[in-house]
Amino acid sequence: MDDKQLQFLLGRRALNQAATKDYTDWAEALLYSNPNSENAEILASMGYERDPLTEEIEKYFLATLNDLKFNIPSNEQCIGDYVRLVCTQIISGEIDAIRGTELLEITYEKSDYTGLYSIWYGATEDIRNVRDYGEEVGFYNTGLTKDNLPSYLKSIAQQFLTLLDIELPGEFFNLSICLQCKHVSKPSFVRHEKPWLPAVIYRLIYNTQPAVRPVCPNCNADFPGMMQDFKAREMYLNTYHNTTQKPPL
Repeated sequence: MDDKQLQFLLGRRALNQAATKDYTDWAEALLYSNPNSENAEILASMGYERDPLTEEIEKYFLATLNDLKFNIPSNEQCIGDYVRLVCTQIISGEIDAIRGTELLEITYEKSDYTGLYSIWYGATEDIRNVRDYGEEVGFYNTGLTKDNLPSYLKSIAQQFLTLLDIELPGEFFNLSICLQCKHVSKPSFVRHEKPWLPAVIYRLIYNTQPAVRPVCPNCNADFPGMMQDFKAREMYLNTYHNTTQKPPL
């Protein structure tokens, strides 16, 4: 039995994304090592039906796993294994980097919008930005372009695997890292448009809030890198991961 193929199927199933072909391809592959599995034969044959019933697919899938004496892990475990598998396949080139990234976008929604999985939402948005909408660079991933898209996505996958295995500060994706002093915190904001004009008067005149810019609360340097951005996370890892230095939160 191909453990990777089953991991892929179980992950897709846990995300409610598994298609008939995912099940039938797995069953066909299984028959090479278990040619006498009647339930696998039935499941594989459904790939030749026009509209097989979802209930029937699930029935024979579970029956096949029962034949194999395989217990399905929790949905959380299945999704975690799936994400690690797809990341590894993106890095190795076993799966197209764009295709793999698009497969992982749904994990953000299905994880109840957990911050770490927002990486895949941002990566997929940037694919659309540079490939479909004509933007020169990505919004969530500094330096991402149409030309370097595959290699950049591989770097995102590699970084994601690292982030999965380390303890991150609370609210990590709401934090910033100063490009100058490397201070890690939520950014401060200062007005940069008519700062001499009281905010109340500004709102009365312009009927809007005065514009602000983010700054480092430690050294006041402008525009610290936000952790939603690949480059900011890269700086954080290079500065504080696998070192004795701790982030000055």
